[in-house]
Amino acid sequence: MIAATAFLAALLLPAVWFFVRAQPRTERVTALKRFNVVVMAIALVAAAGAAFYFWATTGHSIDSAWWPVLATLGSVFSICVVLIVGIIVRLVVFRQSAPP
Repeated sequence: MIAATAFLAALLLPAVWFFVRAQPRTERVTALKRFNVVVMAIALVAAAGAAFYFWATTGHSIDSAWWPVLATLGSVFSICVVLIVGIIVRLVVFRQSAPP
């Protein structure tokens, strides 16, 4: 569990940093802000879904003490995946075309 936590922390920190700092220069600022809000909302819904999944599957079994740990790890992983996909999509959709 310590290795998984260290790996996920090492994945989450750069993902959040790049999501916040790697903003493409675009003239469509309102659309970019709206896209960022939607990506953050999807990340939170995915994290809540992961937590609910582990509560529903592990919370009522013999391993019921582990569901918060698994929910946290699953939530962090899902946030990382959504942010990384959001970064890639944002850089592709909002990139500036070279002037002629």
